[in-house]
Amino acid sequence: MDPWTVRRPPGTIHDGVHEMNRRTPTVGVVLALAVALSGCSKKPPAPPGREVVTPLLLQEVQVIKTGGEQADPGLRLKPTWDMVSVDVRERANDTETPWAGTITFRVKTEAKEYDGSVVTKESERRFEYLYNAGLQRWIYQVTP
Repeated sequence: MDPWTVRRPPGTIHDGVHEMNRRTPTVGVVLALAVALSGCSKKPPAPPGREVVTPLLLQEVQVIKTGGEQADPGLRLKPTWDMVSVDVRERANDTETPWAGTITFRVKTEAKEYDGSVVTKESERRFEYLYNAGLQRWIYQVTP
């Protein structure tokens, strides 16, 4: 043994620092495991009710209507978007996306022809949404 090396029992102070007890890592691992497992036993929060998600879908209606009625003046079109229906349906046993919604518009487009006549075209547009509980907002679903 080197004359400069001094053996001390565990738990004694050496240069102002406690030597580590061998049981410390296992106690830490047990505590970390207990905390992790206690977090797993919590139930996910209940999904919001219809009275919470419906106004959020109505906000989407306003965004679509405003965007749809903005026309390029060079095209000489005047679109009018009228909401026909907003349908909110519950999705059973789906905690991530507990609600589905459909917005239906009747779109009337008036186009001025070069001879001054007006051509009117009517169509119906549907937009499908899912409410994402984690994000707490409606997500547009692209349908083929």
